[in-house]
Amino acid sequence: MAARHLGYYEQFTSNDEPVLQLNPESIIPTVLRQILHYQQQRSARTELISSKLLVDLLTELLLAAQNLSMPDAEKPSYIEDICQTLEHRFIESISLDQLDHEHAVSKYHLAKQFKRYTGYSPHEYLILIRMTHAKERLKYSDMPVSEVAARVGIDNVSHFINLFKDRAGDTPLAYRKKWQRPK
Repeated sequence: MAARHLGYYEQFTSNDEPVLQLNPESIIPTVLRQILHYQQQRSARTELISSKLLVDLLTELLLAAQNLSMPDAEKPSYIEDICQTLEHRFIESISLDQLDHEHAVSKYHLAKQFKRYTGYSPHEYLILIRMTHAKERLKYSDMPVSEVAARVGIDNVSHFINLFKDRAGDTPLAYRKKWQRPK
């Protein structure tokens, strides 16, 4: 849990501006009201529900912060297209050269704009997608870690374990053990 909160902290400190201006349709005020409501009505579930709501709040704040750093102009369509490409082809080895060729954008401009609009480099975004799929496979299957690594597009198991531990805070086996029910 501490690793997850450290990740939020690192995301918050990466922004230059600590003040956020919320969109009128933001759910942040609602989440804050829910937290207060559950804290006033103490029960056995208060701590669990409050923890869930705090994670929701932190996530919404990060999303709001990323939108704040975007210029008022809409995100270029090729950025969304590249996100879709990475999400659909995460198993493949995809280079900036391939992306610039497929989307007709200079790789230097592409890398800069992608980071500007998503908060991640294309490579880091691809790793995040892979780690999300790996987490699902670790939670809901018994396939060996080497097979999970291969199915998310990472051929070197040691590299996969290091990436996973760096992003999730646990090794793949420790993560699986936390999530799977005892038999």
